Amino acid sequence: MQYQIYGDYALTSETLLEEFNTKAEAIRWVQGYTRHGDLGGYESIEVMRFLEDGESVTIHLVQSEDLAA
Repeated sequence: MQYQIYGDYALTSETLLEEFNTKAEAIRWVQGYTRHGDLGGYESIEVMRFLEDGESVTIHLVQSEDLAA
């Protein structure tokens, strides 16, 4: 899978939530997961891709403060 979705990436609570082959599928999943205004207990949800050298690249990020109204 090319795109991974993490809750709280790089924190002790880091969790791999889902994986997809396309960026569009991954972003759509995050939009559905956060549609009710919460992140399921995580501070952030990130769509990420890892390069061949192991470097991570954030493609899409939703943080808890983004959902605060």
